[in-house]
Amino acid sequence: MTPEEKFIFDLDGYLVVKNVLTPAEVGELNALADEAWPGEYEENGLRRTSRVSLWGPASQNLIDHPKALPYMVELLGPKVRVDHDYSIFMRKGGKAGRLHGGQTMQGG
Repeated sequence: MTPEEKFIFDLDGYLVVKNVLTPAEVGELNALADEAWPGEYEENGLRRTSRVSLWGPASQNLIDHPKALPYMVELLGPKVRVDHDYSIFMRKGGKAGRLHGGQTMQGG
């Protein structure tokens, strides 16, 4: 991480890292998501699902993606692990969702 990225993370509590996924990776993940869980959106424009890593190699590659893992190691230390395995989808114009840290999604 650059000093500027560390500062932004310290200030905001999160960091947006652009271009981590290629357009091809995004396309493959979108197709997997639509196939694995084509459910309707909730009234607030969200939909949630768990066990995303079971969708296949494309989703499993997110666990230790070479463009994201260095940030996790820098912020959390070398012993990072997967604690939750879920995804939240939001359609355009959807409302903000509830806080989602620490809870287990249905089936996960």
